[in-house]
Parts: sequence; structure tokens; C-alpha cells
Amino acid sequence: MTGPIVRISEDRGSLARGCILDSGALEQTVVAVQRRLGGAELLIVNKFGKRESEGKGLVPVIAEALHRGLPVLIGVNGLNLAAFLTFAGEDVCALPTNAPSVARWCKSMIRTEAA
Repeated sequence: MTGPIVRISEDRGSLARGCILDSGALEQTVVAVQRRLGGAELLIVNKFGKRESEGKGLVPVIAEALHRGLPVLIGVNGLNLAAFLTFAGEDVCALPTNAPSVARWCKSMIRTEAA
């Protein structure tokens, strides 16, 4: 909430359809998140996307968070689900797709990890 806002897709103008990932901006984000991971209680990753499915993108940050014992919340779409499950293994908990349930899970995980 206090860090920089980094746009990871290239600005292609108002008439463009779809987006193109800015790999440099994504790598900047990875470095910034890695620097802040030490003070985190929870890691939230908006999307396990194409780069993560390829073993790139935020994969090193996710792996480091898990290694540190941090709870990790990751959005995954159907296209990348198989790659995510291969990466994550069996220790996965699917959550309902509504904000109150997700918020309750986050709060419970922070309390559990802090105890």
C-alpha cells in the first residue's frame, strides 16, 4: 500500500485491443517485492499468469514467501491452473471467489502465522 505503482503492460494507446507485457517493468516489480518481503505478513499476487506459468515473473517471490512460511494468496485463471498446480504441489486451498471469504481467509492466516 505504501510502495510504488508500476504499470506492467505497455501503453498502446486508447484504440489498442489487448495488452502487451512490459517485461522490464515486471522485473522491476519482482525486485521491489523481494526487498519488502522481509516485513510482510502475507503475500498477495493478483494473477498467476503466462510468465509465472513459464517459471518466470513472480515465481521467485512466491517461492521465497512460501520458504519463509508466509501465507500466499494468488489469483489463477483456468488457462494457467494446470501450471499453477504443478508449481504449487498439493498444499493448495481453493477459496470462494467473493471478497468477504477471501478477506476472512487473509485475516485468519495472518493471525495463525503471528501466533
